[in-house]
Amino acid sequence: MESGHNPSSDSIVQEKIQSPVQEPENPTDTESQAPTQATLPEEVKESLQPAHPEEAPSLSDNTAQEVDERTPAGAIQSIIQYEAEDSIFFDVKHKTIHLHGAGIIEHDTIRLEAEEVFLDWNSHTIEACSKKNEAGEIEKKVVFNRDGIEYMAESLRYNFDSQRAMASKLFYKQDDGILRANKIKKDTEDIFYGDQAYYTTCNHVKPHFYIAARQLKLKQDDKVVSGPFTFYFDDVPILPLGFVSGIFYFPQKSGFILPKYGGESEKGFCLQDGGYYFRFNDYVDLTLQGDIYSKGFIRFTAQSQYKQRYQYSGGLSYNRNTYVGEELAENNKNWCFKWKHRTENRRTSSLTADVDLQSPSFRSSFSPSRRSLQAKLSSSVQYTNNLVGLPYTLYTSLRHTKDFMEQGIDTATLPSIFLPSEKIYPFRKKGGFGGSWYSDIYLQHKVEFENRLSTRVQHDTLDSDDALSFFSPKDWAQIFKNKQYGVQQTVPLTTNIKLFNYLNLTPTLWWQWRSYGERINYKYQADSKELEEEKEPGFYQVFNYGFDAQLTTTLYGTHFFSRHALVQAIRHQIEPVITFTYTPDFSDSDYYWQKMEDGTKHNRFRDAIYSDYRLRDRARAEVGINLNNRLAMKVKSNEEGGESKKKVPILEGFNWSTSYDFLAEDKDVEDRALKDIRLDAWTSLFDNLFNIRFNSTFDPYIYEKNDSDSMAERTNEFAWNHGQGIGLIKHATLSINTTFGTPGDRYTSSWKEEEEFEEEELDEEQGMEAKQKRMREQPGEYVDFKIPWRLDLNYVWDYSYYPRYEADDITKSLSFNGYLNLTEKWELTFSSAYDITKREFLKSNTDIGIRRDLHCWEMEFSWHPLGAEQRYEFTIGIKSDLLQNVQYNRARDYRVP
Repeated sequence: MESGHNPSSDSIVQEKIQSPVQEPENPTDTESQAPTQATLPEEVKESLQPAHPEEAPSLSDNTAQEVDERTPAGAIQSIIQYEAEDSIFFDVKHKTIHLHGAGIIEHDTIRLEAEEVFLDWNSHTIEACSKKNEAGEIEKKVVFNRDGIEYMAESLRYNFDSQRAMASKLFYKQDDGILRANKIKKDTEDIFYGDQAYYTTCNHVKPHFYIAARQLKLKQDDKVVSGPFTFYFDDVPILPLGFVSGIFYFPQKSGFILPKYGGESEKGFCLQDGGYYFRFNDYVDLTLQGDIYSKGFIRFTAQSQYKQRYQYSGGLSYNRNTYVGEELAENNKNWCFKWKHRTENRRTSSLTADVDLQSPSFRSSFSPSRRSLQAKLSSSVQYTNNLVGLPYTLYTSLRHTKDFMEQGIDTATLPSIFLPSEKIYPFRKKGGFGGSWYSDIYLQHKVEFENRLSTRVQHDTLDSDDALSFFSPKDWAQIFKNKQYGVQQTVPLTTNIKLFNYLNLTPTLWWQWRSYGERINYKYQADSKELEEEKEPGFYQVFNYGFDAQLTTTLYGTHFFSRHALVQAIRHQIEPVITFTYTPDFSDSDYYWQKMEDGTKHNRFRDAIYSDYRLRDRARAEVGINLNNRLAMKVKSNEEGGESKKKVPILEGFNWSTSYDFLAEDKDVEDRALKDIRLDAWTSLFDNLFNIRFNSTFDPYIYEKNDSDSMAERTNEFAWNHGQGIGLIKHATLSINTTFGTPGDRYTSSWKEEEEFEEEELDEEQGMEAKQKRMREQPGEYVDFKIPWRLDLNYVWDYSYYPRYEADDITKSLSFNGYLNLTEKWELTFSSAYDITKREFLKSNTDIGIRRDLHCWEMEFSWHPLGAEQRYEFTIGIKSDLLQNVQYNRARDYRVP
């Protein structure tokens, strides 16, 4: 039985047809029930029903009764929607639908648009073909969209059940990748087989390059595998015979990493950064890479990144360098390990790690472009736990520091524990929030423990060939023998008091207990009359106490000018901070100080952990003053809509600070009553065009020479009493930095006098012709002043004075970096620094780079032109990450005598 419906060409017919789907007898066991012949596959669930029930073809009563008998109540149904501009033919007996004229079929995540569409739900297939004109040329292709991915072809056949498809003249694009094929077969959901296909990431109609292959296999979001293939550049093959086969991995998928070709003067020619990338799942990966040089140097690198959303993230890396040749065998093997970890969910506990461990000779094994110039390497692992149910929070950490400036000294803290309690308010009612000054008094218990290991011992006590090696097992016994550890408990009693509604006073009375496992015992040698030190093991407890207070406020002063003046007002803001610290004299305490026969005293815990600088052989009562100043003015600003007032900073900060110890003694020239005076100032000019910062330190005492000594000695006379101002400048630094450039990220041009050119009165074509004519007639008035460029300048003037030697040192330097877009495609980058004092460029800071945007390709050249170790690197490759391994790299390090 066949039914047809032929509307006019202007109308659109939309129909939905309902098809029965058999429900299994046992609702929980769907796999055991096979569908009937009239039932569409369960995965697709294609029961078709009309969009307008009144337009659906009528069925006989017998037919309707038969359908009702086969369809149990509550059957699960899905819908296929379809429409056509010309006509729709529905065959009830054979269960087919034929759409003519711009037919559209939609089902779940599938949408199909074609000139003619044939649907057969017995075989679960759809066939579609393109629209052609009278000359046989294609005017509109078949468009098939599934899960947001669009496919275009001349003809298409698709099976709902198996999800397989066949297409001719297919065009497929996802992300940056474009696939064209004469014929293509979709085997599974993400695997395609192509015949006479090419693949490219260039979006031009005539691509700049493509990979052409007679047979090609594409695994979606994974890789492209081909048999014999050829690279074409502008339709020209790079090799006439092509390549035997190829595998091109997409980013974030497992696959090989192609090496780069390079070379260095010391290590020879090399292949760099070749290896394999493993993507285990969405949470962890692994990259194995290596370098191999012709003179026997081998580098191996393993890197892994991991992430659990809302839980933690991090990464690990391990580098191993090995020398096989005899020329570089003095450091046969060296290594480096790095680990970064961060907890994203910090409800009760968190773990943070930043580990950087290196063998002593690791840095010297790299070329200048890869070498780290850090003077110190620091590592730390920190764990925090709120200790639910207890009034304490646990902070524990493991730390390591390596100082390359001091013969590679290693210092490790294994572990460091900090356990503070919650604040306890003894005078506050339960559930209250204060009300009087004493209700804000609180105390807190803090416990600290630290165990410190260090290689800061005599060279002859270590057996390692490397003078000071923290990682040599044979030296561990000596390192643990020289360990230091200590425990400190602190109980501060603090409150906040508001005075006269303007002053904030914070007094603190504190106690400290410290426990150590050893102390220093001093002895005089009768023969040499020298003081010797030896460690005396045991369990020693010491304590001290003191008082601190801080007084703060904010003062404002404003001077107003005439309402017609440009400057409306000037405002001065001062934030004074006054601190007071008192610690009593503990010099008579035998547990702190050891008294010698000559009357001198020596601290038994001088270099111990938690050694307090306030514990001297005298009492201390010190007042500190810190004045923070800000100066700004308010000026008129003419803006659209009328006048407004604008705040302009004059001095964003002008601070000076010092302290005075009332109990200091004149006999100690290095511990005078008045401490150094610091002056710091910073501001910005012309809407942050220039940023200026000045830091200085003044010694308030004068220096005088002794007759018996050529060096000057510090006196107890103030400089201002001798007409020398606030003191002698010991150190000063002035830095000025600015940035010049033009906004925008593309190459544009404009006229000097655009107001004279009435381009808005012309249409776009006439305007362009007029502009080109004017440029030919008056080329001097046409200027490219909107070329994107940027220049960062930083000038630093540094002054240091050594009063005992009456010598000074001045350094001046100018560093700069930036970029210049010569055209829309060419970019020049540069960075360097010039030592004005020595009149030479800083060789390690000078780099020049050139970048060329080749549409779908990119070319880069970098050059380190100065210094004894110079380097250049040239790279050209495909810009898209989908074919990131398709590139050519040439790098070389060389020495200049």
